[in-house]
Amino acid sequence: MELWLILKKTYLVGWVTLTTLYGFLAVYFNLWTKPRAEADAANRGLTMWWGKRLMNGLGVQITTQGAPISKEATLFVGNHMSYIDIPVFYTLRNATFVAKKEVARWPIFGPATASVGTIFVERESIKSRVATTDAMRAAILERRQSIVIFPEGTSSMAGKTWRAGALRMAADADLLVQPFVIYYRPTRIASYIDDDNFVKHLWQWVASHKIEATIYFFEPRKVTDAHESTREIQELVQSKWQELNAQ
Repeated sequence: MELWLILKKTYLVGWVTLTTLYGFLAVYFNLWTKPRAEADAANRGLTMWWGKRLMNGLGVQITTQGAPISKEATLFVGNHMSYIDIPVFYTLRNATFVAKKEVARWPIFGPATASVGTIFVERESIKSRVATTDAMRAAILERRQSIVIFPEGTSSMAGKTWRAGALRMAADADLLVQPFVIYYRPTRIASYIDDDNFVKHLWQWVASHKIEATIYFFEPRKVTDAHESTREIQELVQSKWQELNAQ
């Protein structure tokens, strides 16, 4: 039994690596061989292909409540439980993610997320946060790309205080904002939190029983007061997370 488990883990980690590597190379091939606008369009399809293939192969069952806005460049804001959040979201909607700078150094996922234009931010650096806000504004207003940001800045289960920067930018630019909640069962196995090691967590996750992911989309809205809206949306998201956790 132990040998079978080791073989299963090895196979699945290898499969994740090869699938991600294929997507990574395909993205760069498009960037090298096509005009930027054409490459970006092709890569949007690739990210959704990668998310669906990865989640299907690893047996992640995804339930959706509500739907993401698809016809307008939108700022999506929600809770953050794990690196799995990114491919789960990609199964439903293409978007550019904002992630902490450390993600760029992760094996497998780091180079892959960088290749599709992820905006990396050093959370404790004011200069980096300002540059990130400018990059988000350009992506939405100039290239009409939707953005996904986790305002708490790091993954957690209970949730941490959200920063108001993203919604301040949305208010200034009159952008559409759509909140969402992600929840997993079994919760702790899927969650990448505290001092978890990426490689060890991935190794344990791929051999677990099937993970169920729920992603709930609230109605989109415009915001005017960034700090008040940040507080209200965080309370909305955390209340829904607690509701899902109690089921």
